[in-house]
Amino acid sequence: MDSTAVRDYLLGLQQRIVSALEAVDGNAFLSDGWSREPGGRLEGDGLSRLIEGGAVFERGGVNFSHVKG
Repeated sequence: MDSTAVRDYLLGLQQRIVSALEAVDGNAFLSDGWSREPGGRLEGDGLSRLIEGGAVFERGGVNFSHVKG
């Protein structure tokens, strides 16, 4: 299995979900990318997307993680 293709699909899915929820709420999600150093117990990266204090959503998140260990 091509992990790059799966990763790209899941990040695209995350973006489609966030875009749909932003359209409903009228406010933008904040983005926070993170990474874990190679060679540790867990390594990889991810993207956390958060909305807070919106017109429809009090608080919500759509997160992606790509880790191994």
